[in-house]
Amino acid sequence: NEASTDVKISIKSWDPNVPYINNMKTHISSLPTSLSSSDIINSIMSVYYQERKTYANSPSFYFDVAAYLFNISKNKDMKANDDKHSDDWEYLLRSEALTVLTSVLDLGLRDDSHLL
Repeated sequence: NEASTDVKISIKSWDPNVPYINNMKTHISSLPTSLSSSDIINSIMSVYYQERKTYANSPSFYFDVAAYLFNISKNKDMKANDDKHSDDWEYLLRSEALTVLTSVLDLGLRDDSHLL
């Protein structure tokens, strides 16, 4: 008789402790609850564009922000409750995440070692 052993592995979501993600989180937590989902997304993206001025040459910036946007796109609690277009929350945030992610291509890096 062999004893049954259940092995579980849980993987924690990537959450970089970097200033630009912390600034986005702080900004999101300060938003008024009366905003529509599209206004929330526009506001989040304004922080991204502001932070990009400082971190534009860092590939990890684009990867971190895109991952963060993908993660919050799954958070249904963040979308506006009274927004008639709130069903688009996940789609719109994922679209912005893809835009951020593909922006890394604008860096024109020729040496792969810069991506690490």
